[in-house]
Amino acid sequence: MQSPNTDDPKPLVAHVDLYSERFSADCMNAKAILDHKGVAYSEFVIDNDPESRQVMLQRAGARSRAPQVFINGRGIGGWKQLQALDVAGELDALLAEKPHNLVADERARANRDAGQKENPRKGFLSRLMGS
Repeated sequence: MQSPNTDDPKPLVAHVDLYSERFSADCMNAKAILDHKGVAYSEFVIDNDPESRQVMLQRAGARSRAPQVFINGRGIGGWKQLQALDVAGELDALLAEKPHNLVADERARANRDAGQKENPRKGFLSRLMGS
């Protein structure tokens, strides 16, 4: 009788978005890593989709080349960064993280930003008055 394997990896539960181009070797490599890990991911092919390309550019900041990988909303980078995380043994831990509620996070950020815009001195006055 075999003993149970205690080294089984954690189940993969993260939300993964992949922005890719159809004929890019880097994109194929990124998909191969995710496929090998058994990761379900949302793929946005940006070749002929200017809206998805714009979303990728907004999310990725200065990184403008596909692929761009996001795990639970966090920008990872391209396939080389994904591979480096895998080689370092850090990718499985990221993929095992429970996804947070991205919509709730965006609302909270928008509410926080709106509060700051309504009264930009609020923080200064609070510190000044000690409250």
